[in-house]
Parts: sequence; structure tokens; C-alpha cells
Amino acid sequence: MGKEKKISWRQMYDYFRHIRRFLLICGLLVFLEMLVAPVLPSVIPETWYFRNYLSLKEIRQTHDFFNDYFDIEPDEHRGWRNRANAAYLKVRHDRFGSRSNTEFVPGQRKKWRVAFVGDSRIHGSSFYIENNQTISACLENKEIETLNLATSGYTLDQVYLATEEAIGRFQPDVVVMGISPDMSRSLDSHYLPLMSREQISMPLLKSRFVLDNGQLQLQIPPNEMLHDLPDNPELLNYLKKHDARYEEFKKFQIWESTPMLAFLSILKTKFESKANVMAKQLGLSRQQPLENLPLVRELIKKTRQLVMKNKIELVCLLIPTAEELSGNQYLAYNELASVLKSQSVNFIDVLPLFKNYSGTERLFHDTYHGTYAAHQIIAKALDQVISDLPDQNSMMMVRQKCSSSPVMR
Repeated sequence: MGKEKKISWRQMYDYFRHIRRFLLICGLLVFLEMLVAPVLPSVIPETWYFRNYLSLKEIRQTHDFFNDYFDIEPDEHRGWRNRANAAYLKVRHDRFGSRSNTEFVPGQRKKWRVAFVGDSRIHGSSFYIENNQTISACLENKEIETLNLATSGYTLDQVYLATEEAIGRFQPDVVVMGISPDMSRSLDSHYLPLMSREQISMPLLKSRFVLDNGQLQLQIPPNEMLHDLPDNPELLNYLKKHDARYEEFKKFQIWESTPMLAFLSILKTKFESKANVMAKQLGLSRQQPLENLPLVRELIKKTRQLVMKNKIELVCLLIPTAEELSGNQYLAYNELASVLKSQSVNFIDVLPLFKNYSGTERLFHDTYHGTYAAHQIIAKALDQVISDLPDQNSMMMVRQKCSSSPVMR
């Protein structure tokens, strides 16, 4: 057998010298990029940065959105809405854009007409849930008819606008509004990819409310600005003026558009992700408060005023994520519950219902979307609440006189 080759001190010294030289060069490059990166946006068009900010998949998803590929379509007020008669994955919409289990006939009323509004947790996952497994389908019986008007990706501002339309168009007896803390995150944003570069499922523009002297004012961006994505300076100018999250894109221009800074940014992101996972496992994760709290308060207040004006009952479903159910995050959830209580809103806290569940079937398909078993639990609690409400048939004529809203579609 041959002798093992030993590394001499001279060779070790040479290795360390090369490593030191490499690190010095890297440090110099980082220093130069830190000097140059803040200046480059004044020279390079922002559309070039935007092209690099968005993934090819986001751009393709946006083009598919305008070509009716998904179960949603452009809407001039809310950004997008359910597409009527759509068939996409497990989703089937009726002619009203409702993910209904049974045919809805406007002229034939049961004792209770219940309109559901919210995001994909109420609408039901496109990947896992059939039409007959949604919360609205589980609630239907001989006395209750439902409309599932919830829409994937909606936030609280869009849900308010959807509620306004549902009341004018369908005159429900009860509005059931799904609500969760994460629905407050993008209340100060128009363009979802500015919230996160991972928003490839919803790279769309949305309307938003702003508080002006304590009053909610609606801002509606033209959807047409997405047609020339990503080479549309008009879109970037609009977002610069009206989107509170535009600063995230500005940070990208400085910290992620040159090689060395981009590499360090990737390392930082990966480290933070691993640290967060470890902190959750150790029960040390930092509690995140409810975002955009003033807007949340005003939107819930405005929703309650809307239903009271139209003599309609409002029931909110406060739905947890899998993470909130596990106890890792609960501060924002509790803060949202406090807002609902302070506004005297009738709501069902789903968290204790899930905690008391003793069945064997899992309650979540993923972090956000409930299973059929979870939907049955929620529907059972909702049925009890609706059964305890005053009989709305006696109020129908009053409601029709009070409702002066035109049918939107």
C-alpha cells in the first residue's frame, strides 16, 4: 500500500492565502456593488428591473387570466371575480358565478337564502374539494339554499365589495363572510406580487380602500395596465403612487439586481427560513400582529352597516390556518376576534371547534384549505346559528323596500 500524502505547512499556508485573496475580492465586489446598486435605477429603466422581478410563470399566468383559462375573470371594481359557467380542475360555477352544489333559482326561495363570501377557504380548494364538499354545500337542506360567491385570493376589501353586490343582486336573508387574519395583509396593496414574489397563483391587480380623514375611499386600478406586462411604465408609475408595498420592489432593485448582493440576499432568505422553522419547532417563533388594523376595523364596521341597512343577518366565520390550530401563531387571530367583538358582529370562532374535534380524518389539506371533514364541522355550527336567527320571511317585504341597489350583473 502506498504512503498517505501529507499536507505540509507550506501548502496549508498557500491554501489560506488563496482563500483570503478570494474573500478579499468578494468583499471588494460587494463594496463596489453597494456603491453602484443605488445609482443604477436612475440609469436603467424600471421595466428592466420589473422583468427580472417577475417570474416567467407569473407573466404567463397573467396572460392566461385574460384568456379565460382559469375559473376567474377580470372585474372592473374588484380586480377579478368568479367566471360564470367556468369549469376548472374540481371547480364548477353556475351562470351566476356561484360554486353551487344544486341549481339556484332566483324566483324560488326557501326559508333561508344564504350568500357566502370570502376567499378560497369558503370557495373551496380547486385541487382537493368537489362542489358537493364545500361549506355551503354541507349547509344546504330543505330550509336553506346557498350561493357560494367566495373567490380565490380575495382580501377583506374585495369581500366587502362582493357582499355589496350579492345583496343588491340576490337579496339574501343571511350573508356568511369567511374571514382570517391573512386577509388583512394586502389591504394596503394593489398588486399582489409586491407582497411576495411567490404570488404566482394571483399575479393580479386589486382595488383597495384608503383612509382619508377617517373615511374609506375606494381606489380602482385599471386592469388594462396588465396587458403589456412586464413592459408597461404606466403600471409602475401607478403602483409607485398608490401601492404601499412598492418599497419592496425598490429594495429588489438595490439588493437583488447585482450578482454578489443577490447571492447574499438568497443566503439571508434561506437562513431566515431555516431559523423560523427551528423557532417554531422550539415554540420560540415571534407572534405576528394583525396587519392594517385601522383598515380592518373600518371595513368590518362598513360591512355591518351595509347588512343592517338592508335588514340582512351577517355571520362571520373566523377560520384558522393549520399553523394557528397548532398554536404557533395566534396573536393576529385573537386580535381579529377582538375586532369582531368590538363591532358586535355575530361570528363563529372555528378554532375551538377544530380543537375539540375527535375524529380520525385530517382537517387540512394544506396550510390554509380545510378538508370535507372540516367543512362539515363548520356547516353544523353554522346551521345551529341560522336556526336561532329570527324568521326572515316576515321581513322580506321590508327588505325589498329597503333595497334600492341595482342588479350589477
